Amino acid sequence: MPRIPNFTISQTPKTLSIVIKLPFIRVSSAETLVEGTNFTFSCPPYLLKLTFPGSLVDDDDAKGVYDPNDDNGTLTLTLSKETEGDFPDLDLTTTLLQPRELPAKLAERNKAGPPLIEVVGSTTNEDAGDDSDDEDEQQKVSVADWGKGLGDGVEIKVGAPRYGFNQSFSNSFSNLREQLQDMCECKGMDILSTSEKRALRDSTEDDKFDADHYCGDYFANHSKFKGVNEEGEDPLYAQARDYEPWWNGNPKPPPPPASVESLTETLQDLTFDDKEREALLSLPNKEHLISDHRPILLSLVDIIFGYCYDCRMTEGDSNVESPWTISILSPTLSWFEAWDGKEDPPKAVMTAAVRRSLIYPYCRFLGLSTTLLKDVLRIMGRGRRAVLKALLASRAVMEKSDTHYMLNKFYLDDYVIWVQKIEEGLLGEFVTEVERGLGELEKDEWRELKEAIDLDVPELEKMVVEQSGL
Repeated sequence: MPRIPNFTISQTPKTLSIVIKLPFIRVSSAETLVEGTNFTFSCPPYLLKLTFPGSLVDDDDAKGVYDPNDDNGTLTLTLSKETEGDFPDLDLTTTLLQPRELPAKLAERNKAGPPLIEVVGSTTNEDAGDDSDDEDEQQKVSVADWGKGLGDGVEIKVGAPRYGFNQSFSNSFSNLREQLQDMCECKGMDILSTSEKRALRDSTEDDKFDADHYCGDYFANHSKFKGVNEEGEDPLYAQARDYEPWWNGNPKPPPPPASVESLTETLQDLTFDDKEREALLSLPNKEHLISDHRPILLSLVDIIFGYCYDCRMTEGDSNVESPWTISILSPTLSWFEAWDGKEDPPKAVMTAAVRRSLIYPYCRFLGLSTTLLKDVLRIMGRGRRAVLKALLASRAVMEKSDTHYMLNKFYLDDYVIWVQKIEEGLLGEFVTEVERGLGELEKDEWRELKEAIDLDVPELEKMVVEQSGL
């Protein structure tokens, strides 16, 4: 089957340049076709089909230069724009891959209820160039689908518990090998309702909370005990606290926007490296049939929270524990939590993530957890590209795991596709709400957060202070 080559795009107000990596090919067999916004390049075994935000023209100024000495073969194509100006989002390469059209009947059906089918882009590495008539065939989710692209259409059984991105899966766990089921903490995913899972998650967390561990980390790491703590603070906590992650920028950026109107992607120089671009090209340009983006945005908060904890603790160099760390701190990834867009405010999601951060990982200090909440706000406040980088990093971590890679199939693959298409204004409105909720939790030295966690944190901290003699 044809393969999608690695490529990068740059532009001037008048021209568009596409640099395509084509190692060890016969350039004489290369063909290009420009039809308005559509661009096709073919050179066996490669096929690249793109749709741009504006029209191109194949005029006398168009040219192509092939350099066999650049990475064993690089072709640079320069095309003229029909209308002068900048094309937006050329770095979000998944969105440029030509998608299938959404049938009008299916679009109307989506208005009447939850999505039953998802439309998948036609240019994955496996099916690039395949124009067969079976593109709209529905497939039931079964063990045979794993590793073959679960995104290629699913059929949801009415009445079965639903989970995954946009509640797109059901009856999937019964067919998984036992070790794959270890990717999440919840057992009985195919039989528990959303309310039952949430109640079981709360009781499981209560059982696993270690008050001694929390008190020990509080005494070791809080600055108020510096004069009486002979051993000093935990060096791993100090390392995580002082680490300067990529989302803080250099120099440090201004605080997140206070209104939707002021939301801009402040990291204009935020770019994607080769591995990130390869990941974007590996995913289809899928159209998600989403009636309400809010539950997806809510889950995004706890997923990024888990990523931020791992990034700080490992100083950006993930390890074998990273898949477990990211997933266990996220109610979405560990319990397939389905947040209610109407009933659950962002601060409820933040509280749930902080609660898990005081129960499961190595460092269970509220001071670190509140730093992570600010990290989440910082990333989301910087716009789609910053969120996309966090999701791509989390996806890469899961991909290396023998069990947690399935979380990419259930969640992260679709998140990476979806966030490239979400309107910046919609994300901005949600960021404003997250910022407001974080401000409420932070008042009076995080009093509301400590109470909402429901782990007797104020009482435990008071006991530590009394026993320290302060």
